[in-house]
Formats: sequence, C-alpha cells, structure tokens
Amino acid sequence: MLLETKHFHFGKNKLSGHIPENLFSSKMTLIHVLFDGNQFTGKIPDTLSLVKTLTVLRLDRNKLTGNIPTSLNNLTSLQELYLANNEFTGTLPSLTSLTSLYTLDVSNNTLESSPIPSWISSLRSLATLRMEGIKLNGSISNSFFSPPQLQTV
Repeated sequence: MLLETKHFHFGKNKLSGHIPENLFSSKMTLIHVLFDGNQFTGKIPDTLSLVKTLTVLRLDRNKLTGNIPTSLNNLTSLQELYLANNEFTGTLPSLTSLTSLYTLDVSNNTLESSPIPSWISSLRSLATLRMEGIKLNGSISNSFFSPPQLQTV
C-alpha cells in the first residue's frame, strides 16, 4: 500500500469500474484525491473516510451512485469537496464536522427533493457552495447566508 503517498491525481482520464475499497487506509497520509472527470461507477468506498489527512476530494464528473456517505464527516481536515455531476441518490447528509470546508459542490445529482440543509450555516469557513440541480425545495432562511466567508452560492 502507498502509505507515504500525498497525492492521487488521476483526474480527466477514462478510468472506469468501482473505486477499490482497499485503495485507502487509516495509515495513509494522502492530502489530495483527484478522480474527477472519469467514468467511475458504484459507491464512494467506506475506507475513504479513514484517510484523516485528506484536504481535497474530487469525485465530480463520474457515474457514482448510492447515497453520499455520512462517513465523509470523518474527514475533518477536508477543505474542498467536489461531488457534482454524478448519480447520487438519497438526501445530502449533514457534514457539520467539516469545519475547515471552504468549497462544497454537490450540483447535478439525482438527490431526493428536500429543503436547503440547515447545517450549511454551521460551516463557518465555507466560501463556495454549489447546489444547482439537486431538487431543493422550501424557503431560504436568513441563517443560510450566515457563514462569514460565503462568496459564491
């Protein structure tokens, strides 16, 4: 296993199939996983949430399915999370433990219709939030705009 590897940069290729569960371990010191713009299918591996050092996770523009796992909350060093343009279902899980998160993009997924998540306002470092095309409903509360760094919605 590649325990000392800091970066997995495999974006914008034609990689396909499932992302292997055994690719990730709690002993890893990865900071970047860039698998964007491929043709990966299946679910986000549960083992990904074991990599506590991860700061950037790009899984956007694939064909990933299933629920967005709540275990992503374990990635407390995460600063950028890109899950856009996949086929995720269910609802957006609470990500309140991601206090360093400044970019969140979950656009264009097949999530269930739901109100804007109230937990968004607890992400004090959030500067960019993209949620286009995910069937949001209800009203927008004033607290939604409370993250002080929020610049792009």
